[in-house]
Amino acid sequence: MLNVHAPSPTATPSSLRSRSGSSPATVAFNLSEREIWPGCHEIVVDGELDLAVVDQLEAALARAAERGVHALLDLGACSFLDAGCLGALVRGHETLRDRRCQLLLYGIQGQVRRLLAVTRVAENGLLVSGGDAMPAPPRIDERSRPTTVSGESQKGKAAA
Repeated sequence: MLNVHAPSPTATPSSLRSRSGSSPATVAFNLSEREIWPGCHEIVVDGELDLAVVDQLEAALARAAERGVHALLDLGACSFLDAGCLGALVRGHETLRDRRCQLLLYGIQGQVRRLLAVTRVAENGLLVSGGDAMPAPPRIDERSRPTTVSGESQKGKAAA
């Protein structure tokens, strides 16, 4: 696998620094890319996708779009995804879609999986694959409105 970017620690925001001024341990980040077959570019992320590395993610997605190939983004070793990188994924998806290519996210888990489910990015066409299907959170109107059958709620009828 070709390592395009040398491993680099992610930046630690000043809001996370302790009162003594020391920073918590940083998480190493690595992004590698390879052509897995003609017309398909794989991007592998190891570490956290945050503000410190959003430019690297955008550049990798831009390279796939410039070449007019599909992009597979392996997030199996990605432990965190912030809103800025989520935006980069959506923009990358749109750019690839405009060039008749697709972005597929796979290997998602943990916080990344929860963020993608809560934001419902898959409903806008971004392809997401990972283990079990990601359940869509219920809509507010579905949770707050009891279902009735002939004037009885479903819960009351089931208990009978």
